Amino acid sequence: MAKRYSGKAVITVLYQDRGDYKATVAIGKRNVWSGRIGAPASGFGRGIAYDSPTAYDRTASAALSFADDETGDVSDAASPDAQGSDWHIGRSLATKYPKQENPRRKARARRVANPAKKSTSIDAFTRAYIEAALFTSSDDDGRPLERNYSAKDILGATLAEMKRDCAAFQRENRHDLAEGTATQGGHDFWLTRNREGAGFWDGDWPEPAASNLTKSAHFYGSYDLYVSRGKIRH
Repeated sequence: MAKRYSGKAVITVLYQDRGDYKATVAIGKRNVWSGRIGAPASGFGRGIAYDSPTAYDRTASAALSFADDETGDVSDAASPDAQGSDWHIGRSLATKYPKQENPRRKARARRVANPAKKSTSIDAFTRAYIEAALFTSSDDDGRPLERNYSAKDILGATLAEMKRDCAAFQRENRHDLAEGTATQGGHDFWLTRNREGAGFWDGDWPEPAASNLTKSAHFYGSYDLYVSRGKIRH
């Protein structure tokens, strides 16, 4: 197990023998996020072990990104690196900020520099997932939902569930998903979990990513949509 530090955030990372990491992000005494992060099937590079300091650094950075995307609680607490292109990850409390960063700088400046600032928009993977859902799901008259509805018509609770599933799937399979585009991944996640006759397995994804992603998508099970009182629901 390793602890990493980024501004006011503390990230705990545990490598598990099954080939993934369990990570927790805390701000002060409050745990704001925890989850499983998939380990790269091809490793982190020559000579870098899965339980090495470098592997823990990179996993901690991924944990901050997932935590900020899912909760929005991280961007004002964690520190960007000196270039503003990624999260700063320190291996001790003494290195929780980059050397040249002023820890007292305004939160607004931090948000500008922070590459993982939470956005109110839907990410490309989730947007493609929703597009596939509206295309393959039908109303009571058998017409595809996409003809008369859009993401704006999805009930808030249902949309939140869909976004959570997409975020979790991306987190757990981020290295296999790197073999394709976010749009392709979102489409195929919906198609594969619902066994629509196309998906990760149909030739567009290389092995072993195709098999890994198919197995992971099937684990989520099918997800049906219907329309009631003008809203798309699950």
